[in-house]
Amino acid sequence: MIKCDDGITIHSWLLYHPSSSPNDNKEIPTIIFFHGNAGNIGLRLPNAVQMYHYLQANIWLVEYRGYGDSDDAIVNEVGLKLDAEAVLKYAHDANNNMSNVNVKKLFVFGRSLGGAVAFHLAKYAQVNKYPLAGVLVENTFVSVSTMVDHLMPYVAPLKSFVLRIGWNSGEIAPTINTPTMFLAGAQDTLVPHGHMLELFARM
Repeated sequence: MIKCDDGITIHSWLLYHPSSSPNDNKEIPTIIFFHGNAGNIGLRLPNAVQMYHYLQANIWLVEYRGYGDSDDAIVNEVGLKLDAEAVLKYAHDANNNMSNVNVKKLFVFGRSLGGAVAFHLAKYAQVNKYPLAGVLVENTFVSVSTMVDHLMPYVAPLKSFVLRIGWNSGEIAPTINTPTMFLAGAQDTLVPHGHMLELFARM
């Protein structure tokens, strides 16, 4: 359980890889996993298990505020950014409850909405001198505004009046110095493939 700067507590699971022992933990990476908009971390366990085995890494599944066993709260861009920042600060806190986690080998993974959270955290880490080892984003979007253009074209002309969130990863991507991997499925049914190509090109 991790407390955010605004007092909200979020829930997470840290799956330790068997190789993450006191003698060799310096070699084991830890992947912070930010999931998409729907569901919770329990539904992501099959994905986490695959990463756990094939990437030989600890997997740290994070539950956003308002999701699962995290505190009930309004889910918005500001809050989710605080959630991500709290996770990174917790990892660097000498008094945390984690063991055998090398903060120099922290990676962040984000899928769909989680990709926007991951981009934010990469920027936050860079500015606040909490260096990440790498970023992995899967089928995420350039911004919420461009997603509205795709999903609700009839609403798009009115978006300047009704849109209250931005999640503009397109502005962040060119500023990130951390090595980044883009995982893109051309047949994603929600996020157009062009969004990932655009983010990759901007970076």
